[in-house]
Amino acid sequence: MLIYREGIDRKWMVKKTVYGKESYAWGALHPDIEQVFTQAMDKDPRAMHPFRAAILARQAAGFTRKRLEHCQKQVVLAHESMVSSRVPPELVMELLLVRMLGTARRPAKPAQR
Repeated sequence: MLIYREGIDRKWMVKKTVYGKESYAWGALHPDIEQVFTQAMDKDPRAMHPFRAAILARQAAGFTRKRLEHCQKQVVLAHESMVSSRVPPELVMELLLVRMLGTARRPAKPAQR
């Protein structure tokens, strides 16, 4: 989802409305970026079916880059814990969800009087 968030932020993905819903599609890229997608990545995200890519982009648009990076870090830490400790994987996954979702939305602070 970080790739799609980056694509949205850098205007590589074009926002459009299809059948009354917001959607995204890959736009024209600078040749340098084109080269990175085709040569440096194992799978070019633009090769994905456009419908699925639009769904992932809409989901990525709901998060900030900082939030996605935080979640990615939590997933990596959970993976390390699963392969290097004796903690049951179910517990590791449950803690991962708590860490990722627990701070996702905090209530707004009440106005000072």
